[in-house]
Amino acid sequence: MKTQKVLVIPTLTLLLLAAMVVGCSNSAFRNLTGSILNSTGSTKSSPLSDEQEYYLGRSVAAVLLSKYSLSHDSGTSHYAESVASVLAAVSDRPEIFGGYHVAIVDTNDVSAFSAPGGFILISRGFLKLLPNEDALAAVLAHEIGHIVKADGVNAISKANLNSAQLAVGTEAGRAYSSAETREIAALLSDSVTEVVDTLLKKGYSRSQEYEADEYAAALLSRAGYTSSALGTVLEALAADKNRSGVWFTTHPAPEKRLSEVKSAFSDSSSASKNMALRTERFNRNMKRKS
Repeated sequence: MKTQKVLVIPTLTLLLLAAMVVGCSNSAFRNLTGSILNSTGSTKSSPLSDEQEYYLGRSVAAVLLSKYSLSHDSGTSHYAESVASVLAAVSDRPEIFGGYHVAIVDTNDVSAFSAPGGFILISRGFLKLLPNEDALAAVLAHEIGHIVKADGVNAISKANLNSAQLAVGTEAGRAYSSAETREIAALLSDSVTEVVDTLLKKGYSRSQEYEADEYAAALLSRAGYTSSALGTVLEALAADKNRSGVWFTTHPAPEKRLSEVKSAFSDSSSASKNMALRTERFNRNMKRKS
């Protein structure tokens, strides 16, 4: 496993991301699941190195966290991250530079985002729509799909991508002067803006969203969840009368997504058999009555 390098970045970014990374190391989990990782292929679709993608994604996540208040319910965040860890371990990118991190944002809007490098944000409003752990896993699996396929990085224009590559080079571990830090922030700025605009305004292409859904269904099965849980999420979104949140403006209609992906659902008897246990765990961690 690589040793994490440290890049001096603007203080605001550090402050906003601190709550996401404290106590969220995945190293122990990766050690416990070594046999799974060794049997899983690694797909790298990003034109950036793992380190470059991590620092870019950290800045994107910081911008998102400046727009949404971070939930202070660490228990729920850690639980969601543990579910994401199970999914990530059997994904096509089980090991990334800084590990996968999940944060809950304190808004009733229905939203979920994934920044390059393994950062996932999900809103409290979205969590309220979900009936069980399998549905939570479905949302996280969709976002992991975007990370695996590097959809965020691939949304960056060629010129800005070149600037991002220059901003975080092979010497990311050395200490930068304040002037150099400002230059790095400026070089990353346009790339970060492009990714944030894609997440909050333009959205990914319809084909990218359908591919992320198909990947999520396969990943759910691989991890031992019911793949039809993605259908449960899409049905809940379709039934939501308010439809407030970024997902409704940047994603295809949930009804259309369901028709595109339902043929990929294939639930094993063992996954269905253990649903009750996972649901009880979900209710306990979400502080809901069973």
